[in-house]
Amino acid sequence: MESGSIIGPNRTFVHHDGALGDVLLSLAVLREIRNRSSMLHFAGRPDMGILFRECGLADEISPAGAARYAPLHSGRIGNDLTGFFRAFDHAVLFTVDPSAQLGTSLSSYIPETAVILTIPPRDKSIHVSDFRSQQFLQLHPPADGRLLPVPREYQELAGALLGRLGYDGSAPVIAVHPGSGSREKSWPLERFFAVIDRLRAANDPFMLLLSGPAEDEALKDRIEAFSRSRQGIAHLSDPDLVTVAALLSASDLFIGNDSGAGHLAAAAGCPVLALFGPTDPVLWRPRGRRVEVLAAPALAEIEVSQVYSRALSMLAPEKS
Repeated sequence: MESGSIIGPNRTFVHHDGALGDVLLSLAVLREIRNRSSMLHFAGRPDMGILFRECGLADEISPAGAARYAPLHSGRIGNDLTGFFRAFDHAVLFTVDPSAQLGTSLSSYIPETAVILTIPPRDKSIHVSDFRSQQFLQLHPPADGRLLPVPREYQELAGALLGRLGYDGSAPVIAVHPGSGSREKSWPLERFFAVIDRLRAANDPFMLLLSGPAEDEALKDRIEAFSRSRQGIAHLSDPDLVTVAALLSASDLFIGNDSGAGHLAAAAGCPVLALFGPTDPVLWRPRGRRVEVLAAPALAEIEVSQVYSRALSMLAPEKS
């Protein structure tokens, strides 16, 4: 099946078991599939499923690693899966390997199955989001650039949470996520702290520091100690993805490494300043209405003054 032939009304099964940043780089295609489907079932990471369901991008969700889907990987046809998949008109599989058993098995249950490759060939210098989008015939991006539509009720809950954390509504909100999936992709924590202190001294923003399950407890403890020692700074550890998306949609700037949080901020419409080291921003930078990147072969080469200056310029009102 040509992926562009997915037109509504129909019932679509989507399988995408990537991590947060990887799945969000498929968001332009996922939105289009959502728009063309009368019902969409998303099989992926549980936290991503909940985020998509609450933001209206999926009607039904299930964990991609559920035992129900084991026959897809082994090639054994099961009656239980036959009954489950009979309800779908189309399927879309996001995968790095077009020859994997998963795609063959899925198409045996749902003949109208499209496979979208997630990683471009080594000799092709193209952003991974564009590479995935090109495998669809036509996309209709949202006018406001927000690929992730955070519902108003969650935006209101985020506003209330910011109030409980000490925000009085009188200053910009800057969200900072100092972590990432690996040490090599993480700017030194002390430099994040130095930038925060300089920004606080310059125009007194409210700083929201975020940490998640990828950060170890020692790092979280250091972030917590730093936050408690200063006014106008709050640390939120391990919030759920829906809460993070809502908080980011209410923030004026996000500063962070090449991580899923940066992709989430960009998708929620927050301006993003992303710090890149060993990964290539041409392929992996967040996609959003305003994303700027500071890159160096080694992250330690990026100076505090560079991040501070770029953050100040991004906080300035945009010229029309």
